Amino acid sequence: MLGLPEHPVIVTDHPLASKTRGEVRLMAEQAVDQIAAALARGR
Repeated sequence: MLGLPEHPVIVTDHPLASKTRGEVRLMAEQAVDQIAAALARGR
């Protein structure tokens, strides 16, 4: 994707600009397991 097919991709809700800092933090906390798993497997 985007010319870097070997990089893992995590999908989040958009737009971020209309979210509060707390909402963005919650999104990050909810995605952390998915991010860690993608990095651990390398895809």
